[in-house]
Amino acid sequence: MVMLENLKLSIFTQKENHPKLRSKERIPNELASPWKILIVDDEIGIHEMTKLALNNFTFKGKNLTFLSAYSVQDAKLITKTHSDIALIFLDVIMETDNDGLEVVEYTRKVLKNQRVSIVMRAGQSQTLPEDIVTMNYDLNDYKVKTELTVEKFSTVAFQALKTYQNKATRQHRVIPH
Repeated sequence: MVMLENLKLSIFTQKENHPKLRSKERIPNELASPWKILIVDDEIGIHEMTKLALNNFTFKGKNLTFLSAYSVQDAKLITKTHSDIALIFLDVIMETDNDGLEVVEYTRKVLKNQRVSIVMRAGQSQTLPEDIVTMNYDLNDYKVKTELTVEKFSTVAFQALKTYQNKATRQHRVIPH
């Protein structure tokens, strides 16, 4: 047992010192509120799979907290109530063919929330043409659900949270008069 603990410590220490794997200074969790991630999908399994894939993910020393919406109405209420959502994983089709697009329109145009990163997820690659949807709607990414591995989830989450943080930083800069 002691050897196994020493081995784990040794591996962790090597990663910490490796220049490519060194992480930024971490903020203690009790001092940092977690990044809010909203999962919008009518399938419970998609919520569970997303949470499982990102369970140990951190960005800038902060963990994730998950909010779940199973309908357009749920998504609108949650986005209105929680203006600090950093990332929305959004299903294209729920009750109707354009539910996901309706949530995007509501978030961007009604709530005027340009900070939140939105990743549209489709059950099939042919659901909506990716290039048209990405260009005509203010989306950060468009993914087919079956293509999202744990590694790809992490990459998508990293990019989306980085974008959110950059937008939030620019938005909160105050120019002295």
